Amino acid sequence: MTVLFRSLLTEVATRYGLEVSDILGKDRHKTVARARHVAIYVARERWDWSYPELGRRFGNRDHTSCMHACRRMARERADETETGRFVDSLLRYEAFGEHLAKVPGVGLELRETA
Repeated sequence: MTVLFRSLLTEVATRYGLEVSDILGKDRHKTVARARHVAIYVARERWDWSYPELGRRFGNRDHTSCMHACRRMARERADETETGRFVDSLLRYEAFGEHLAKVPGVGLELRETA
């Protein structure tokens, strides 16, 4: 898992009062699904991962679930909802990532960790 991907998951989980394992897990509760959709959409926008790749990284989900998440979050952004504004802040590095630039040996690039 990359440093930034883990940071994204942590930020989204914290915002929704969840654990990272909830986002990557099978739970379909509304709050968990919303958080997962946000994380999937941001990952797609930031790193241009394919839908099958997103599915693998988010708990071996079907690629069509990732497509649905991206369509839904695109609507949220267009409607300028609170969730859409949160997604915008994630995409602008306001909510995660910038603190990593200050950590020695860790830049803002995608870097695999052990």
